[in-house]
Amino acid sequence: MRCIVVTVLLLLISASTLAAPPSGIPKIDLNQAVVSMVVGTSVPGDYLPVPKECQEPNVICLRYPLWFTVTPILPVYGYPPKGQIVVSTYSHYGQPEKDDASSPRLILLFSQADQAVMPVNASARLVHRKDGEYFFIIYWENPLPWLPCGVSQARESILARDFPNSIDRPRDDYDVEQAPGLFRYHGKTASPRYGISMTRLRQYLEKHHPLAADFHCAVPEHES
Repeated sequence: MRCIVVTVLLLLISASTLAAPPSGIPKIDLNQAVVSMVVGTSVPGDYLPVPKECQEPNVICLRYPLWFTVTPILPVYGYPPKGQIVVSTYSHYGQPEKDDASSPRLILLFSQADQAVMPVNASARLVHRKDGEYFFIIYWENPLPWLPCGVSQARESILARDFPNSIDRPRDDYDVEQAPGLFRYHGKTASPRYGISMTRLRQYLEKHHPLAADFHCAVPEHES
């Protein structure tokens, strides 16, 4: 009986860390929002009601509201919400794919009053190096337009052999052809030269303390 009671209590505690799904995109005051960044795994949630302006005749909206959940693996900047996080955002690409710890996401969050919003497209797929360090691999110029422009200073040289899974691209891949200087070539394949580790990204952000308004870089967006 004691085991059953303990199990129920643990389930209740776990459930209490997960906020209820939102009824719409919360309004966040960027001047008061808590800015944070987290590495975590995501699970698709559901779509939110279509905004009224998108229901007007002759109006085509390219982004629609949705929510999903994030289970944090490690904090990168600020003070992310504890436990599982319900995240609201607008997206053109639909729900994020379900992740696992070998290939989680870096996610930017603006939080206020227990509500968390991810700016449009403000997430990126990560991979882990054999030593366990998480990396964002650089395949194109200015790859993260939702981070401060100076973050490029945090990049470092990498070797494909240090990663358990292949990070190479075909030599005729579009990204390779657009930014040939970012790759090393081996026959028909190309290996990325640079990546940004979460350790170095954390150090950069902690040094510069960017606010919510600083999280952007005026370059063309790229799907990640």
